[in-house]
Amino acid sequence: IKEKIASSRGEISAGYYKDLVGQDYNTVVAHFEAAGFENIEIIDFKTDVVKPQDLNFKANFYEPQINIYKNALIKRYGNNVNIHATLLFILMGEDYNYGNN
Repeated sequence: IKEKIASSRGEISAGYYKDLVGQDYNTVVAHFEAAGFENIEIIDFKTDVVKPQDLNFKANFYEPQINIYKNALIKRYGNNVNIHATLLFILMGEDYNYGNN
């Protein structure tokens, strides 16, 4: 039912994405484009153990990597998508949000 509601609203549910695992690049892109998405969320999981006071330092360290991801998505989909990026330090339970584009 959730998938039907999501598709009727032009949304894609998280459960839908598991169907894309292992698919070729063109199939995945076709699904995304058919969804008419406008927002992309990058979540980069990190296993670093960082002291809370050093979180900004680590975020600056990883920012070039995040920018590569963002630039690749902008190159592929243009400036019409809103890209938000987050580092998630899973061992600490901390995150750092880079914001949009």
